Amino acid sequence: MRSPAVRAVAALLAVVTTGCYTYFPVTDRPVPQGTAVRAELTDLGSATLGGYLGPGVDWLEGTMVDSDERSVTLAVAMTSGRRGESYWNRETATLPRDAILSLQQRELSKTRTFLASAGIIAGAFLLARAFSGGSAEGFIPIPGDDVK
Repeated sequence: MRSPAVRAVAALLAVVTTGCYTYFPVTDRPVPQGTAVRAELTDLGSATLGGYLGPGVDWLEGTMVDSDERSVTLAVAMTSGRRGESYWNRETATLPRDAILSLQQRELSKTRTFLASAGIIAGAFLLARAFSGGSAEGFIPIPGDDVK
């Protein structure tokens, strides 16, 4: 059985390595195949594609499969809309360009990831100190301190 400290460190590493992501608009440059993207549909696009994607879908998240001047094809991971979220198994969906209000590319936010990691590490350190069992073993006393 692993100690609570080892389990805590493993959980901390899992959270820290996940990272924080942000989306930024795709303008006139092509999005490489395999890039994580999010597409927001127009109201007409949502209504038109309702039989294909599900009723009331406003957003799709997935990876870019193909793109040209007429359409965008995504390997869909998730749709979101008025009826909540629906998770897909990377099935492809081809969206006409006029059905897309905005297309955004996902990118790792180094600043947010650093700040989140620093906060988690500091919190874990403070929790470890607070719940260390009160043992003074290995404690280096400060002169004039009455710790025994």
